[in-house]
Amino acid sequence: MRKFLSFLGWFFGIIFLLGAIPYFWCGEFFLGLWSLVVVVVLIPPLYKYASGKLNSPFSKPKTLIFSLVVFVFLFANFIRPVIPGCMTKSEKEWMSKTLERAKAISDHCPNAIKINEIKSGDLQKTKCNKLLQVYKACSFSINKTQEDLLKYEKSKDIPSSIRLGFLIGNHIVMPTLIMPTARRQIEEAKKNIKYKWKCGDF
Repeated sequence: MRKFLSFLGWFFGIIFLLGAIPYFWCGEFFLGLWSLVVVVVLIPPLYKYASGKLNSPFSKPKTLIFSLVVFVFLFANFIRPVIPGCMTKSEKEWMSKTLERAKAISDHCPNAIKINEIKSGDLQKTKCNKLLQVYKACSFSINKTQEDLLKYEKSKDIPSSIRLGFLIGNHIVMPTLIMPTARRQIEEAKKNIKYKWKCGDF
């Protein structure tokens, strides 16, 4: 277990060390210094040396808490290409094209809501048809967004500096935070269409 933890310390320590370089290069000195502090804590020899100099090593609970804080900020080491002044031409072109497509897909839902606005004079069948169109458009946005993200992840066109961020976003952030919330909202809308608006099964 100790060897495994040491390996993890070296692994993430090196990642943070590599992440510090572009931060300083881009003028993000706070993030650069933060990364170096994390490097000192994660890499065993550096941690031992710093603890000896300070004569006050972290206790295990404090180290655990610090590790959790580090995990929260871990994603910050992979957002360097998002800093506008530090993006290369190819990164800017790829990001612009990707965001444009993402916006077109996400607009399906609000556009459908606007087009299919329910009016006071609408018949029950008309209301149900409008609600169905909105449900389909919003479901499409969610499913297509997830499909595109997985496609971008495997694409050879994606800049290597952005690929790791996509891996983390697709397999950690999206499945645990974003998609469950979006799908839950869709299911609630489906129930409202069936029971509140009395549209039956669809």
